[in-house]
Amino acid sequence: MAVGAVGDDQEFSVPGHGDILCSDYAPMTLLHAAFTLERLGILPLHEAINMVSLNPACAVGIENHTECLSAGKDADMTLVNGADGFPRVLKTFVGGREVFATC
Repeated sequence: MAVGAVGDDQEFSVPGHGDILCSDYAPMTLLHAAFTLERLGILPLHEAINMVSLNPACAVGIENHTECLSAGKDADMTLVNGADGFPRVLKTFVGGREVFATC
């Protein structure tokens, strides 16, 4: 898997070259990175979102708790408005409870 930043070198994020995006000190950049991958036509949005959600969960073995929204799962979710090309977090739920809202 190659390492880089979205925009530095699109080749690193071509399907088959990696399946996880991560950030050690600026987690808010992950949402922007996923939307950028979609905007640049590199990945469909659902696959780009998996790179910052499901795929990392699978890598650390917690996908059985976080894989989807269903009974018995953690129910963590972020509601995002990306209609204008700039993702904005509207609400965040952790364990099924709202913990953040801008609307």
